[in-house]
Formats: sequence, structure tokens, C-alpha cells
Amino acid sequence: VVVKGNVLFVFGQDSDLSPLYTIEVGSVIATQQDPKKPERGAYTISPTVNSHDSRKNLVTVILKDEASKIQKYQMTFDTRNDKSVAKRFMDVIAVNKKQYGGMIVDAGVITKKGSLKEE
Repeated sequence: VVVKGNVLFVFGQDSDLSPLYTIEVGSVIATQQDPKKPERGAYTISPTVNSHDSRKNLVTVILKDEASKIQKYQMTFDTRNDKSVAKRFMDVIAVNKKQYGGMIVDAGVITKKGSLKEE
């Protein structure tokens, strides 16, 4: 996941040259999911044995459409190596939304040769 300006780029692997998809930051609200009261429609990632609870090291952030408040995306972060990663992600979304929220999204990917490949 990379956030630049008003765009959130979602990659499948670190080595991917292009994102799987992009999300306009200005159109979403990021909230941390309460593991005891999951959002309707949210998926439990890596549930514990005989339970629907996520493992303790996983924190889920829900991205809702700002206008409709409907869940659009779900990001789950592994916090074993960095307890603050989900909070920092939500902070970046909030700051970039405030700073770049009104900008028109025009995303592209820079190839290894340095040319721009339009998405």
C-alpha cells in the first residue's frame, strides 16, 4: 500500500510494477474496526481456532464512502513488528484527505525505464 497525494495505491506484492487498484483518498473515511463488534460485511482475516475473532496481532481498518457511509474497502495490518502501523495509516489518510481531498485523481505508474504508464 502506498499513499501519494489524493491516491492510495494497492499492490499485491512488493515486487509488482503496477497497482492492483487505486482508491481516491478524498472520498473515504478510515476507521479502525472494533474486533468485538465487526462491521457488517467485513471479513475476519486469519481467525483464531473455534472463533470468529482475528488474531491479536491483526488490526483491521475500514474505508467507508464519505457520502453514503457504506464500507468500500477493508485493510488488515499485521502489527507484530510495528504496533502503530494501522494508526499511522489512518493518520496519513486523514492528513492527505485534508490536504489533497479536492484534487482530481489522475494516476499513473512509472515503469523501470522511467516512462509514465497511464492507469
